[in-house]
Amino acid sequence: MVYSKIRQPKLSDIIEQRFELLILEGILCFGEKLLPERKLAKQFYVSRPSLREAIQRLQAKGFLLRQQGGGTFVQTNLWQSFSDPLTQLLSGHIESQFDLLETRHALEGIAAYYATLRGTDEDLARIKSSHLQIQDIEERGDVNAEVEAVFQYQLVVTEAAHNARYYFIYFVVWFHC
Repeated sequence: MVYSKIRQPKLSDIIEQRFELLILEGILCFGEKLLPERKLAKQFYVSRPSLREAIQRLQAKGFLLRQQGGGTFVQTNLWQSFSDPLTQLLSGHIESQFDLLETRHALEGIAAYYATLRGTDEDLARIKSSHLQIQDIEERGDVNAEVEAVFQYQLVVTEAAHNARYYFIYFVVWFHC
């Protein structure tokens, strides 16, 4: 049959989708603490049980982290949920690893471009400070510290682009190159 019953989405599904969008758009930042359930329910004009159900599903998906008595936070390491399947895929295919490296280089250029357009004065100061840190470490010759400093620099640039999708992709790509 071409026509089938149109299912009304549950309110908790809509809340869940809204939170995912807020996270992906960077409106809710990684590590940010959410308001208490009571206040969130009031802001969204929804019941607490519907909100709680959405939050529980987002927690199960790895988007949110609940700390007993400490509140609910946007997960800081969302990229890890994508990590294992990608690692398995790439481990046996050297060509895919080169493709991923190429993607990383392209992404870094795009993120830098948008960081220059959208970056705040604070963002640009963090980029400059991070760059100076790389130079200092380079002079010391500590390769491991330099790798970490370059990662942090790219992360700061990616954050300054103010596009959460770059942030996700950057984490996935960086850790597999």
